[in-house]
Amino acid sequence: MITAISIIAATLIGVGIICAAVLALLAAGNDAPRRAPLRRPPSASESYIDRTASWAATARTDSAASPGSVLRVLTEQPYLNRLPFVTGPLPLAAGRRVTRTPLIGYEEEVVVRIPDREYATVGTGISIPLTIESFAQRFRIEPSGNGSRIEWTVAVTPKFIGWLPLRWTGFIARPVMRIVLAAALRGA
Repeated sequence: MITAISIIAATLIGVGIICAAVLALLAAGNDAPRRAPLRRPPSASESYIDRTASWAATARTDSAASPGSVLRVLTEQPYLNRLPFVTGPLPLAAGRRVTRTPLIGYEEEVVVRIPDREYATVGTGISIPLTIESFAQRFRIEPSGNGSRIEWTVAVTPKFIGWLPLRWTGFIARPVMRIVLAAALRGA
């Protein structure tokens, strides 16, 4: 019995290492974030983010910074650099930005920028083929007391199972998104 469990565990660990190595190879190189072009959603408006995407999650947090300061951090700084092993988003030409991790890279395009209020992007490419059909994210910022209230929504449609109603699973990502958002805005 112990031998069978050991064999299964070793096999799973081996498969995990192989998968991580493949993802790392796909994420390497300058063209990796564009390796698999994504279908552009109609827009990053309410239609895709709030209704059409098969999965979406929203996280909210408060910041002592003003809405203008928060928007500057989100649009002009590589705010995800504050997380371990993440670089970006770094600006590219024509309103595009790129974000990289050791296992995934993606490129996005800015589609909405309302001063001190809203900022949205849509995905244009990803390093892992055959996984994501489209994605978008939106930041909404509003004054709150002596600072700002920030709402971050991420919407994704997977490639082959995009017809599944996956929105109900968004609650799983919310705590992680809150931590990422708080870390990104630290020092804003």
